[in-house]
Amino acid sequence: QFIVSIVIVSFAYPLMGPANRSKFTRAVHSRPELEDSIGLLQSFFNQALSIGGFLSPNFVAKFVLKDTAAIDSSGDGHELTPWAWYVSVSALVVIVGLLYEEFILGKNELGLMKSEPAEE
Repeated sequence: QFIVSIVIVSFAYPLMGPANRSKFTRAVHSRPELEDSIGLLQSFFNQALSIGGFLSPNFVAKFVLKDTAAIDSSGDGHELTPWAWYVSVSALVVIVGLLYEEFILGKNELGLMKSEPAEE
C-alpha cells in the first residue's frame, strides 16, 4: 500500500539535496556584491537544511506514528497515520518544481535538454 510513497521518495533525494545546493552556490557566486559573505551564506544554507533533522523526529513521533493502542484497535494494523504522506507529497512537489524549471522555464539545470552549440 505504501509502495508509491517509497518510489517517489527514492527518486526525489538526488533532485532535492545536491541540486539545490549547487543552485544556491551558483546563485551566490554569480553576485559580486556577495563575495565577502559567501562563507556566511553557505553556513546559513547548511543550517536551514539541518533544521529538518531536528524537526522531523518530533513531527513523526507526534503526528505520523500511531501509539500501540491505536494500532491494536485499528482494523488494518498499520503503524502510520495518513500524515505519513507528507514525505511523498513534499518530494513530489520538489520533482515537479525542478521539472517545471527545466522544461517550462528552459533553465536546463538538470542537463536534460539538448544544449545549443556555441557559435564562434
